[in-house]
This record gives sequence, C-alpha cells and structure tokens, in this order.
Amino acid sequence: MEGTVKNELDVREIAEFLEDHKARDVVALDLRGISPIADFFVIATFQSEGHLRGLLGQLTTFCEEKALFPLSGTGRLSYSEWVLLDYGVLVIHLMSERLRGFYQLEKLWHEAPVIYGSSSKSS
Repeated sequence: MEGTVKNELDVREIAEFLEDHKARDVVALDLRGISPIADFFVIATFQSEGHLRGLLGQLTTFCEEKALFPLSGTGRLSYSEWVLLDYGVLVIHLMSERLRGFYQLEKLWHEAPVIYGSSSKSS
C-alpha cells in the first residue's frame, strides 16, 4: 500500500532533506483551507542540471524509504527549469533560479503559513 504525507512533520523532513542536499531557498507552505490543489507545497531552487538530477534521484529514494510515491512516476526526465513532483496532498516544485524569480510562487500563495523556511533564505 502506498504511503501518504500524514502531517507537517513529513513535509518539514522533505524540506530539510532538500536543504541538506544543497537546494537553495527551500520553503514549505501550508495550503490547507486555501487551495484545492494540494495541502502543502515545497518549493526549492536547484543550481544546475546536474544538481537537479542528483536531487531527483536522492529525493525519490528518500521518499520511497518513507513509503511515499508520486502520483505519476518521474520516468526519464529531460532537463527542465521546473520539475513538479505530485504526491497528492504535497506538491514539490524544483525550480531554476530564473523561473523561481519569475513566477514567485511564495507571493502567489502569500496567505499560506510558512511551515519551513530555509536557513539560507535571503529576503
């Protein structure tokens, strides 16, 4: 049986994992009661194509160990500036710095409480 994100602790652990693996500006938002899309977003910036590939591999393994599986497999992804991993109630956005700055998802969801903010996040 596939697992599911149970609470904020799962979301924080995933955000911390991304930060520990050198993702930048990691933010976890609580969208419960705000959005029908998901209960949580985790947004992080990757530094290069190689970094993205490494993050995807390590994050997939980390989530599988927690019995969490994306709704659609990651398969063989070509390089992209924005990779979205949909775990149902949790959506993880891995973004290039360029697109992160352009779309500013945190501002779009500004009313969502921040449940994790990167220690290296610059304001």
